[in-house]
Amino acid sequence: MRVRGIADGMQSLKWPLKQAIPFTTDIVYNLEALMYRLEEDHLKVICGHILFCTYSCARFGDTVYLDSLVLSATTNFWLVEAMSKRYKMGNAEKKRQFLPLVALGKGLYAKPWAAPWMEARKAMDLENASITMPAWSESFQKWIDRPMSTGEAITFLREFIGLSGMSVVASQYTCHSWMAKSNQMDFDSRRLLGHHMAADASSTLTYSRDEMVRLQCKPKFIAFCSLSKMQSLTPT
Repeated sequence: MRVRGIADGMQSLKWPLKQAIPFTTDIVYNLEALMYRLEEDHLKVICGHILFCTYSCARFGDTVYLDSLVLSATTNFWLVEAMSKRYKMGNAEKKRQFLPLVALGKGLYAKPWAAPWMEARKAMDLENASITMPAWSESFQKWIDRPMSTGEAITFLREFIGLSGMSVVASQYTCHSWMAKSNQMDFDSRRLLGHHMAADASSTLTYSRDEMVRLQCKPKFIAFCSLSKMQSLTPT
């Protein structure tokens, strides 16, 4: 009882949980535009991975190991599909199934961000790598044989925001900022986008990309920052 009392007292001193500031439309737009201005392939790989997490509504840690990563395209529709067996919410039973991840490869910017991302991954010989998003060594200018941590991803994210030229405080954004605050979609749709599906629906969603694509293609999701400053966007 004494130990429990001490533990409860320490728990009460923890910093209160606070929701991260969500990405706005102009941040996502400028990150997509930055994909065509970055010169180093490793930066394109990292920036593109952040955009993939953003559009697939995925935790960064759930995407460092992917069992597949495929880009498909038609005239004006680009789709990135991936599957993972290593994800946070997966218990012993769930990890027998893949977590399906679907992202729009062309979003707010006029050109598809996924095209230079996949080209950079190929140039950096990451197409068949065991680690989808490895850590990068600035000292040796090469990938390290371990997955990139969330802290490292946050550092790169803030650097990209700075490189994009936006007049925002980059230090306030973290890798928990993927999902925007919006009431433009119903609760069940938002749960599906965040991969918090009911137990009896998980198997169906694992083998059916159509449901996730349907949600991503909703006009309300395409403009998932409709509450932010769309009119302030300036093509770069």
